[in-house]
Amino acid sequence: MYIRRNRARWFRWFNETGIREYEPMETCWEELAQAIILSAVAEYRKALKYLRINPRNREWNRRKDECEQFFRSWWFGILTDADPATIIEKLRKEAAG
Repeated sequence: MYIRRNRARWFRWFNETGIREYEPMETCWEELAQAIILSAVAEYRKALKYLRINPRNREWNRRKDECEQFFRSWWFGILTDADPATIIEKLRKEAAG
């Protein structure tokens, strides 16, 4: 059973042993945003790695393009304030060296 307590957005969970307190909702959303971005970064690194081996591979080129499209999207701008061009540039340098 979840109960919203005051306006502080703290949630409590009642069970047989008592009450547990959870993080504020803002923290949960921030962690979710970080996980989404880290997943895209991992996918981009993987695509760059495989493209070094076979640059003509259509599947990995498509994945790389999708990641770059995500980094430049409005959704990425909502998730973070980081500069997408800087992230792409750093990841490309990391993959090259």
